[in-house]
Amino acid sequence: MGFHENLKKLRYINKMRQCDVADLADISRSIISYYELGKANPTLENLNKLANVFGITVELLMSDNLDIYLLENEVKYREKTNKENLEKSNLNKNSVEHLYRIKESYLNELKNLQDQTKEKIIEIYKIEKTIELIENEYK
Repeated sequence: MGFHENLKKLRYINKMRQCDVADLADISRSIISYYELGKANPTLENLNKLANVFGITVELLMSDNLDIYLLENEVKYREKTNKENLEKSNLNKNSVEHLYRIKESYLNELKNLQDQTKEKIIEIYKIEKTIELIENEYK
């Protein structure tokens, strides 16, 4: 795969139109079209502009190894996202467990305290709703 295919692939992956790339690179849209169709070859200046738009090197933009680079980045992104989701999940799991302990504590207090019954019931209800929200968020 060469420059022409790489340009089109990068544009597609980044959900950009030719005019978006053209505006960001300060190159005409028709030139971008010619590049993608293989009807024109870019100047070194335009190669640098296009590489900057996609945050890659000129060498990679011209390379046959773009697919490998993109795959490696996708794997790294997924690993990072999975780690963040796991950390978030563990945090919420700990939060839910803590809220359950508070709820149980209030229930035990209710058995012994008659005067504050309404307040404790309201607190239990709020905690129960919070637990439901957290659990539903990760289903």
